[in-house]
Amino acid sequence: MGADVFTAGNPIPVAIIASIAKIAPFIVAVKITLTTMSLYGVSPYYLPT
Repeated sequence: MGADVFTAGNPIPVAIIASIAKIAPFIVAVKITLTTMSLYGVSPYYLPT
């Protein structure tokens, strides 16, 4: 069932899934960093945005 999505011939959903797959680890890393900083009482506001 999962392979059908990639062989269906519509590249737009595949591109969206690929983009999310690339961005997701970065989002997780940021959340872990912010959670760790808040646990140690460090203000995250000085981080570059």
